[in-house]
Amino acid sequence: MPKKDVFELPSKGTWRDMKEVKDRKLRHLKVTTGDNTTILDSPLAFNFRFIPKVFTAPFRAVGSVTSIFARLTNIKITLHMKDNEE
Repeated sequence: MPKKDVFELPSKGTWRDMKEVKDRKLRHLKVTTGDNTTILDSPLAFNFRFIPKVFTAPFRAVGSVTSIFARLTNIKITLHMKDNEE
């Protein structure tokens, strides 16, 4: 099964998506409002692999809370990920 490179919040599969995000590198972050106004569009370099396995469940919970917050405030958060092998 091929890995996704783009994750959007809010989504229905946030818990599963955050598990997949934790083992990847974040390379680009984009935040837009409901009327497609870009708030933040920034290249980043953050490796989520530095987070210890013990914190996997809290990391996934933070992703779920962020997804709920994004839904309530009518924003969309797009995470562009990169594999470590690339």
